[in-house]
Amino acid sequence: MSICQPDGRRHQPGQSRASGDGLVALGDLAGRIGGELGHLTCLALQVQTALSGTPPLLAWAHADQARLQGIDRITQSLTDLARLMTVIAAHVPADIRLPVEPLLSSVILNDLSHQLFSPLATGRVGPARDLSVGDVHWF
Repeated sequence: MSICQPDGRRHQPGQSRASGDGLVALGDLAGRIGGELGHLTCLALQVQTALSGTPPLLAWAHADQARLQGIDRITQSLTDLARLMTVIAAHVPADIRLPVEPLLSSVILNDLSHQLFSPLATGRVGPARDLSVGDVHWF
């Protein structure tokens, strides 16, 4: 079973078992983290595919070829971590809840905050963006 969605789109956050008291169910959060890890797996696979279209790999220095193997390792690790978080999410008792605010304050990326905590982060997190649209910016 592939962890990537066939259309390449990102998973959408589901409804949470959180109440208005600023708490989030740990199982729900673990499931969302698993979904994000799965999304990162897909991004890593896209990078691998993009790099495979560059000049023939045999023309690359051996050291560069070895470093590119690291992308494959990242992809495999993200796949395993996504599956692990999904299993953990299914086994966490529903009554275990965590305060949202300290968790939310530890996440810097707005898009990731939206994916993990929406609709819990109302007012704190802006709307999700479609990251597949727009200009490419090189660092």
